[in-house]
Amino acid sequence: MNIIGLGHPGCAVANKFVNYSEYVVYCIDTQDSGYSGEYIEVTEEETHEAYEDNYKPIELEISDEPVIFIFSGAGKISGLSLKLLQGLKNKDIDILYIKPDLTLSSQKQRVRERLTFQIFQQYARSGIFRKMYIVDNARVEELSDGSLVKDYWDNMNEIIANTYHMINVFSNTEPLLKSSVSLNDTARIATFGYVDFETKKEKLLYDLAYPRVKTYYFGFNGDTIETDKNLLHSVRDFVKERTEDNVDVFFLIYSTSYEHNYVYSVQEASFIQEQNL
Repeated sequence: MNIIGLGHPGCAVANKFVNYSEYVVYCIDTQDSGYSGEYIEVTEEETHEAYEDNYKPIELEISDEPVIFIFSGAGKISGLSLKLLQGLKNKDIDILYIKPDLTLSSQKQRVRERLTFQIFQQYARSGIFRKMYIVDNARVEELSDGSLVKDYWDNMNEIIANTYHMINVFSNTEPLLKSSVSLNDTARIATFGYVDFETKKEKLLYDLAYPRVKTYYFGFNGDTIETDKNLLHSVRDFVKERTEDNVDVFFLIYSTSYEHNYVYSVQEASFIQEQNL
């Protein structure tokens, strides 16, 4: 799978995927901040519009596997995003969109971010992208256990990359058991998170409004699979608690070699997020 990070926020998250052999990582930025992926430098511009107007095609030798494009709309460099992706239009593309904490942003950054955020959701809903996954840095910070100032962004980026990676691994692995799963072609705006199976508390990386589909990936260790006779009953009860009108809820159960049990979730919506704010 191909990972492309644009700008410092996008590259910082993309860089975390270097730790996994399943990905080939490209980092596109105006300066190399110690990225381990293949670094591609672009000229720094004064405005968002200048990045688009002065865009020079970037040649990426990527495989036929899907592309995960990671970026934030608040930075000026996001002006490159649409033209860059236009050159990849024959690829299957997922967007991993990093929403910054806008309370610490300037007015220009907030306007730029809002415009980019809305445009990319419209493109995703129209089918140009397979999915647009939204991650809110403010929500990720709430979910973290705290960290030293020097490790703040590193830990945040690790949470995002690790959660997405685990869901990707489960999505490409045959489960032991699953409920009937049907695709909803209109639900292309999404987020993901994880669940504490003991407390049943779900922690999403973005507060997605009006989800249409909820999918839960249960990864149980061998001991749990072999000894817990009520496991399937517990999973079904968990799913029933989250069933509501106009929302499809699915589950998949996997046997893992991990010491602990893990539950990850993906929620998908057709509704354009924050469109009236």
